[in-house]
Amino acid sequence: MPAHQVVINLEPCSPECLHKLYASGQIFSFMARYAANTQDAQLQDNYTIIDDLLNPTLSAKNPQVEDAQNAREIYKVALLVPKKVVGRYADTSTNALLAYLALKNHDFTLKVFDSQKEDPESLKKTYQSIENEGYPFVIALLTQEGVQNLVAKTPLNLPTIVPTVNKHQLEKRMDLPSTLIFGGIDFPKQVAMLLDLSQHKPLVVYNDDSFRGAMLSKSLKNLGAKILYEDTITFKKASAFGKELSSQRHFLKNGVVFFNTSIVKTGMLLSQIGMLSRRERPQMLLSSQINFNLSIFMLTQPQDRQNLYITNALAELNPYLSQTATLLNSNLKYDWVGYASVDCLEHMLTRFYPHLQRYFKEPLQDQQILYTNTLYTPKYLGFRPLN
Repeated sequence: MPAHQVVINLEPCSPECLHKLYASGQIFSFMARYAANTQDAQLQDNYTIIDDLLNPTLSAKNPQVEDAQNAREIYKVALLVPKKVVGRYADTSTNALLAYLALKNHDFTLKVFDSQKEDPESLKKTYQSIENEGYPFVIALLTQEGVQNLVAKTPLNLPTIVPTVNKHQLEKRMDLPSTLIFGGIDFPKQVAMLLDLSQHKPLVVYNDDSFRGAMLSKSLKNLGAKILYEDTITFKKASAFGKELSSQRHFLKNGVVFFNTSIVKTGMLLSQIGMLSRRERPQMLLSSQINFNLSIFMLTQPQDRQNLYITNALAELNPYLSQTATLLNSNLKYDWVGYASVDCLEHMLTRFYPHLQRYFKEPLQDQQILYTNTLYTPKYLGFRPLN
């Protein structure tokens, strides 16, 4: 019988202490001083992985069963991306998919088909290339407009899943083919949750100068939000925001601010709003998935983040998947595009390889992956669920 490694807890160690031990490579000290009631998700993942490395027999069991059942199959994955449109998200999605496939310890082919643009002809030509090369399904990293263009000109003969668009964005605009599946987060549902939290008080709204910012702004209006003041924030305006604060103080004082801005812009705005006196600051700061990002802690001070509430749809990850993705520069805990891409991949693979071990729990219903939204607030250098 193989030896079973046991590490005995010697004395208490705070989360900061544990992070330092792990970062400095003091693995056995980390294991010895880790407390079973630790709430830090990253520390939990680190502990699980080290524990399984020390005691490998149980952790290896399930992958071996899966490999034996699917040994003759090669996972074939086609990723359709218009790189000129989606930019860095192409790499985000690719790295996330690679992490998942590598963790399966199984032969696979992942090919990126770059349509460059999202016009109907470019998408049709690229989609047909995927069909001609015998891929069983397509993961299409498209915008809402891209999906409309794809459906308009291309017969979707393969199961096709879109990680970046939610079905509600299109179902009232057009007839959707039965082979088209959506894996995007429901941002309007997140917005509705935040409005309920604010008790539907009048809002100060800052929007990004992008499609996402415009979409979130529209969601607020569709949900009947009362808007006292609204502005579209460019990087130039964000960097000089302090100069505009004097004209907005009466809106911000004890108010509710809704950030539909990118993480960098949100950080810039928060840091300048945080310079107001306590009496002049907003009562509540709200944002959706776009700002559920650890960068917020590098861009702001603790006082800037007081009364900040953010919705998140990303569930707890398999620690091996999380760590493997991190090695490939993909943070699945906070990057919703990477998370949704891998969730979409797993839904597709389970159609063709029924014995596949699943890491994700989100169900698929009426051609849409359903996510569970949770409210979070910053605590120390992480997020905690709101009670």
